[in-house]
Amino acid sequence: MIENKFIQGILSEFKKDFEIDEKDETKSFEHLINYLVLTKIVPDAFNSLTDIEEVNVDSGSNFGIDGIAIIVNNNVLKSIEEIETYKKSRTLNVKIVFTQSKTSANYDSGDLYKFIGAVQNFFSDSTEIKLSDEVKYYKEIYNELMKHENARLFDKSSPECIMFYSTTSKTVPDDLCNGVASQGEKNILSSVSELKSCKMHLTGADYVIDTYNDIENRYEVIINFKNNLALDKIDKIEQSYLGYLTFPEFLKLITDNIGELRRNIFYENVRDFQGESNKVNQEISETISTDNLKDKFILFNNGITVVAKYLKALGSNDFEIRDFQIVNGCQTSNMLFLNKAELKDSTNFYIPIKLIHSLDNPTTTKIIKANNFQTPVPDEAFITLEKFHKRLQEFYLTESNNQPEKLYYERRSKEYQNSESRIDKSRIINLHSQIRAFSSIFLAFPQLVYNNNPTEILRQQGKNLFKDTHQFEPYYTSSYILFVLQKEMNIRNIPSNFGPYRYYIGLIYKVLATGELKNPWLNSKDMIPFCKKIMDTLNNEDKRKELFLQSIEILKKAIDAEKKKYKTEVSVKRIIRTNSFKDEIFNQLKRKK
Repeated sequence: MIENKFIQGILSEFKKDFEIDEKDETKSFEHLINYLVLTKIVPDAFNSLTDIEEVNVDSGSNFGIDGIAIIVNNNVLKSIEEIETYKKSRTLNVKIVFTQSKTSANYDSGDLYKFIGAVQNFFSDSTEIKLSDEVKYYKEIYNELMKHENARLFDKSSPECIMFYSTTSKTVPDDLCNGVASQGEKNILSSVSELKSCKMHLTGADYVIDTYNDIENRYEVIINFKNNLALDKIDKIEQSYLGYLTFPEFLKLITDNIGELRRNIFYENVRDFQGESNKVNQEISETISTDNLKDKFILFNNGITVVAKYLKALGSNDFEIRDFQIVNGCQTSNMLFLNKAELKDSTNFYIPIKLIHSLDNPTTTKIIKANNFQTPVPDEAFITLEKFHKRLQEFYLTESNNQPEKLYYERRSKEYQNSESRIDKSRIINLHSQIRAFSSIFLAFPQLVYNNNPTEILRQQGKNLFKDTHQFEPYYTSSYILFVLQKEMNIRNIPSNFGPYRYYIGLIYKVLATGELKNPWLNSKDMIPFCKKIMDTLNNEDKRKELFLQSIEILKKAIDAEKKKYKTEVSVKRIIRTNSFKDEIFNQLKRKK
């Protein structure tokens, strides 16, 4: 049992956010650790309990590992098929993350040995310990990544192995555990030749508390900003400053308590980090590493724009900042972080900065757009700033007042975080989850959702998504179907092991609820009563359970039928990614009719 009251509170809040009805505290803590570790690396890694469950490989038959994630270009890689999408960038940054968590208040060297052994076993060509089906799935993805046509695109730091052994301990690990961890890193590096680095993190209560607060933006940073110019009063801006920071002061903004990069502060930046091989980033690196150019960095660089919801002058040029985002300057910030060893003793290196305190969301949106239109950015980066998404957000708010379950469409990262009453994360629909829901259920492309990340879906299906002429109902209804499905699984009304197939279940449910294989046109008024028919079934507890169970039966029949087409055994996770499987789903639905 977890004794730490702070962690008990965090675990309780986490379970409420994702509507986790798990009675086993150990399993819930595993989910929490996986959430903390991966969200720090990929801020939007999790939208639902099913997302969290998919990285958990501790089904009881597994040895030594609780969670696995393969991260490519700061995205969680969920299938072999997704590799092709990331290869288009011509550079692959690869991290393989393993977690092992214990609710005990101490570090156990024996458990640590098991964890290290299990990770070594994962990388081994001839595994001495049998891999569970869940671990085997990630092993197949890893092996595919290591094929020459993919591995040749790895950047100079890839692949990295990152391990987290997490406890609720209040104390630091003893010398024995630190020694075991250090030796484990060396053993894995020596036995797995392709790894460029291997790092073991031994974490306790402080990590859980600080990281959770970091993710929730419940942290404060105090910087000394002596070289600043306060701007005159600007409408809807509380205060604003232009100036420059020394490198140590800037580092306080972008790093957390263990010295890692705060990736979540770049969520509003429309460009993700483009990698060290990017031409502009190479030039930044050259400036940093060349002695006679360092002092000119302030002249070469466009600067960093920080927008904060809380900013207070403390005197003596100290400023306290909370709830902030870097909305322009992601590339610069990442390159400075990567070169921090080069800069730590620099006395003539300054970073130009624009510091803005605003509580007005529309104004913040305009600041984001203006700061990022100065250089070329893909159109999809600005999509949630368009009028359709503003109206869709309003529709969610209005429609939720008429429904027993409230959902919220989030156009900007964490915009509902500071609402008067806390909103559970499971009820917040962001752009990525909306793309997945709508594409799988109303465009009838679930296989596309399983094979591509949302950005790629948007590029492929842009002409069919978020059009001004579209009715809002199908967007809301698709999210509502998946929300209610997840809720039914959480309370065990329907089997929770079908969560990974939710996009197919949602599509089947729509057909069963309406009796129609095809939708009305997305811009047709007929779409409104069509969606109402679905919503009526979802708000009837007995009817929705009946239809979800029927949907699962149709799914199972389609899986069995599809398996017979293969001469060798193929995992279900591979089958559901094919066009053939979607066709089989519709064959089963036609027979049902």
